[in-house]
Amino acid sequence: MDRTFCVTYSPQLVRSATGHFWRRRGGARDLLIGSVLTATFVTYAIITGDRSTSTVILTALFGINTVIPVLRYHVYLSGATEKLRKMGSPEAYVQIIDDYIAVRAASGAAELPWTSIEHVWSFPDVWLIFIGRDNYFTLPAAPMDEEAKAFIRQMVTDHGGKFR
Repeated sequence: MDRTFCVTYSPQLVRSATGHFWRRRGGARDLLIGSVLTATFVTYAIITGDRSTSTVILTALFGINTVIPVLRYHVYLSGATEKLRKMGSPEAYVQIIDDYIAVRAASGAAELPWTSIEHVWSFPDVWLIFIGRDNYFTLPAAPMDEEAKAFIRQMVTDHGGKFR
């Protein structure tokens, strides 16, 4: 297959991709756990009247664990938004062929052999294509037809990557 299509990036797409990444990396889970633990310790302190140092310290630690996932999301979003800004033009051309997937934009180009793709997370609006643990590029799903999606899925899995 040799297919080239134009993709357009937008702040909304970047927010969506960042949200997908954050949630799947455990951000929502971490936020829920931190919130429940903080609420539990605050409730305990109020009901029992316990104002001991250990209760205050534990409540503060759990409170911090509630804030960290939110801060992590904003760091991810800030980095992704900065990359979008540095792109200049929000358009890029994606080429998929038997040997690699290539992305060309005004800000630069990259050719990634299929063997360099560790895994792909697919969502209805966007695909996150990982070339490292937290190193991925965003591929809008809308411009890809089903044949192109199936080809990418096959090439990634045939070359040892995972598709989720």
